[in-house]
Amino acid sequence: MHLSFNYILIHIGNSDFGQELVREFYSLKNQLIVVGTCKKHLIQVKNQFPKIEYIVCDVKKEEDLNALVSRCTKVYPLLDIIVHSNFNRELIESEKKSIEIADNMRDAERLSIRLLPIFSKKVKSSIIFTKIEKKSLKENGQTKDLEEAHQFLELKEKSVDISVQFLELKIPISFLRLENKKLQKKATHKIHSFLKDCKKGHYNILKEKNTSFTEWLKRIKPSHFCFN
Repeated sequence: MHLSFNYILIHIGNSDFGQELVREFYSLKNQLIVVGTCKKHLIQVKNQFPKIEYIVCDVKKEEDLNALVSRCTKVYPLLDIIVHSNFNRELIESEKKSIEIADNMRDAERLSIRLLPIFSKKVKSSIIFTKIEKKSLKENGQTKDLEEAHQFLELKEKSVDISVQFLELKIPISFLRLENKKLQKKATHKIHSFLKDCKKGHYNILKEKNTSFTEWLKRIKPSHFCFN
């Protein structure tokens, strides 16, 4: 995976960790399109990294998603990589963490599916998902299993004939509690390790071109859909 001189769409929501991903990919001389729900937050990101472009979009809203896909198709047809990192600090305080985490992953899948036509014209593309590095958590006195929360089956099926790699960047849920320099230091180390392994090719390729979805699905287990 080439880490520089790409067109990268980073879906950050209002995520501070997503902003750290922007910092790292920006330093690698990539052209970044940053997508989030809060214009004020995006302007702050733009002030830090002047060469990025930003788009205000709530992918839960169909009209916003349609506008984003239309703009990307017309203005950014050279898109190489999508990065999803839309977990935010409010998630820590939520009484329905498992539901919100699953909703965030569904949003990531919806956006990825809609942008697949751009990837179909390229030799190789990548989609990177940020995932909470926790198999379960306590919620209202009960243990909720997160490992099986979302398996991206629709995305896998629709992308079976497209040369796209799926990667997963796992982060501790504690990262969402951190602010400013503490987050930057920990996030930088985590992201550097991830990108270093990406450059070496240390990731799981989930499917092969010209393999039917049914045959491919039989060969994998849900746990294979991860980056180690």
